Amino acid sequence: MGKKATLFGLIVALAVMLGFVSFRQAPFAAIALVQWAGYWQVLLASGLFAFCLWRSLRTEVRTGLAGWRAWAAPLTVVLAVTAFLHVQERHEFKIAMDEIVLEDTAMRMHFTRQADAMLRGYDLAGNFSALQAFVDKRPLFFPFLLSVVHDLTGYRVENVFVLNALLSLAFIGLVFVVGCRLGGASAGYAGVLLIATIPLVHQNVTGGGFELLNLVMILATLWLGMRWAERPDTERLGAFVLAGILLAQTRYESALFIVPTGLVILYVWWRRRAVDLAWPILVAPLFLVILPLHFNVFKVVQATWQLNDVPGAAVPFSPAYFYENVGHALNFFLSTDGYQPNSLLVSLLGSE
Repeated sequence: MGKKATLFGLIVALAVMLGFVSFRQAPFAAIALVQWAGYWQVLLASGLFAFCLWRSLRTEVRTGLAGWRAWAAPLTVVLAVTAFLHVQERHEFKIAMDEIVLEDTAMRMHFTRQADAMLRGYDLAGNFSALQAFVDKRPLFFPFLLSVVHDLTGYRVENVFVLNALLSLAFIGLVFVVGCRLGGASAGYAGVLLIATIPLVHQNVTGGGFELLNLVMILATLWLGMRWAERPDTERLGAFVLAGILLAQTRYESALFIVPTGLVILYVWWRRRAVDLAWPILVAPLFLVILPLHFNVFKVVQATWQLNDVPGAAVPFSPAYFYENVGHALNFFLSTDGYQPNSLLVSLLGSE
């Protein structure tokens, strides 16, 4: 344990140096590193996550396949609700700039394995070439998954809707299994049905953005954390830790979930009176280096904060915004005028 603790300390120090110190005076070099290594970093993290997830679930999957009749009713409900989410709106881009840039980044990952978006390109003698590309501020996990769909089926703009259709099935399934763990089968069914009453969910399911993936990863991390706390082993720990790492690379603010993920690990160690520095814990800091490196995009191009979109905004973060933002949240959750894509039923039940 002493050697592992020393190694972990050295890895953390290396990650801090790479992420916060080495490129402090060279933000363009940090962005270039994200451009050339970002795809391979998320590929490795995703591959390890898939490996640990399968290792941790294989026994339950085999048992579930043997007793598939018990899953017939839940699966029918999950499939029916998922289908219901897809018939309420047209499948199209809903947030034009954001979703198109994600699509662009996925295209570049598919064709060049570079984590950037093409700004300008030309068709020269039948060969289309990118003459100007930039590293977008948006995290890389969603465009990476979309690039994998392109790799498997060929490049098509419509593949983003295929990806979100698959994610919607995973989302509803996770709502059910998390609900079952928290309150039994009735809670699982209730959660699935309540989710279907939220118009904003329908909008994101039929759009081309990364919000649905963010919800999937939040639920997946929660579920895998509960499973690991229930029976700690290396495979379950790896699935939990790597899910948290990929969640941190899904949306901007999702990096905050690193904190509760770490607190769960510390709590389980404290409960067991034992520290388990298994390999998923040792490699985790290195997979997080991409986050501070990617943040340099905001340092180089101040306009990426989009402060001009909010009259009077001078800084991206401030306690002064708290009161107004709480008002916006309450207006969304409790609005009854039909202009907000909310579910008053979910809001009222959630406040109980």
